[in-house]
Amino acid sequence: MKLRAAGDLGDLGKGRSSRDRRRRRWMLLAPLAPLAVVDIALVIGGMAFESPSPVASWTAVPASLSPAARTAAAHSCQERLSGQPRSLDAAGLKEVVAEDRGGLTAVLMSGSGRYGMCVGEPGAPLFVGAGDAGRLTGDGIVLGGAPVRIDRSARIDRSVPFRVAYGKATSKVSTVVITTADRRLVTATISAGHYLAWWPSDADPVTITATAADGRIIEVLRPDPRG
Repeated sequence: MKLRAAGDLGDLGKGRSSRDRRRRRWMLLAPLAPLAVVDIALVIGGMAFESPSPVASWTAVPASLSPAARTAAAHSCQERLSGQPRSLDAAGLKEVVAEDRGGLTAVLMSGSGRYGMCVGEPGAPLFVGAGDAGRLTGDGIVLGGAPVRIDRSARIDRSVPFRVAYGKATSKVSTVVITTADRRLVTATISAGHYLAWWPSDADPVTITATAADGRIIEVLRPDPRG
């Protein structure tokens, strides 16, 4: 797969293993907020309240954003990408996918063979990342993202794991659904020739299925979790 943590954003040393080199494609920048805060009790007037997880409202089927919300989310993501240490040139990135899953907004930006991505609540992203875009040569889809354990790679709170999958899709693709190892069916958002999905789980994606408008299966990807 193609994900690596913030500490891997610079040039890799020549002595790194081949496994390290395989992870160069995806770069997770420094998270700006913890992924989850759970089991924390606040005692007020003798009553205890647990702080909810920020991914508790997540939904497998995404919702669309209004044009104004989409523009604001893209602007915020571009600013955060530009403000990260060793950041990519975010000025050349344009928003291609924006979605909402239970109040958590995800934005995928693309340009000059690069991706930028932000997921989280307005003003409080769960993570900000960047990666290289792959080529789409067939009639279906290509997996550009790396659905690995982001919580482990970025040293985020491991009590709520987090996976992401994204890439390019041809105009023939109407639906993209990810089947995960823990039996989730996650519907991706498709827009401007790209697709995006994420889920709060450490389960590997078993299949990524691209379907045409008439229900015909165009392509099925079976990602190898070992990279």
